[in-house]
Amino acid sequence: MIVVVDSRLDVCEAFKTTLGREGYAAISFDPEDFIGWFQSSQELDLAAVEGILLGDFESREILARSIKSKVQIPAIALNDFNNLDGTLKLYKAGMDDVVRKPVHAKELIARFDAIKRRGTESHSSLWSVDGLVVYGDGR
Repeated sequence: MIVVVDSRLDVCEAFKTTLGREGYAAISFDPEDFIGWFQSSQELDLAAVEGILLGDFESREILARSIKSKVQIPAIALNDFNNLDGTLKLYKAGMDDVVRKPVHAKELIARFDAIKRRGTESHSSLWSVDGLVVYGDGR
């Protein structure tokens, strides 16, 4: 599942539709609603999230820090316009990638996959309990 966060309903719906065409389930949230959902979710529940897309809204640097302090889910920020200072702030806040719109869903999926591949080298198992190990890479 891919989570789309944007204050504009039409942007959320467009990304949900295009990701759905590529075979990915997507859910969307307004930034305020996302904060409540994210903070109330357990880490194991968030394991079903394959990536987070943050649209162009005010508090996304704060949101990026919050996401990365809790879990290592790939997170991509989407920019409406080129803005070097804003892009650098997002990377500093912990975003894995920053992409300028328009962008095709296939490219976003490829970016999420690349981020996950880099992360599996240092985080090989998702969790382990009493000898049962679950890996995030399909094992």
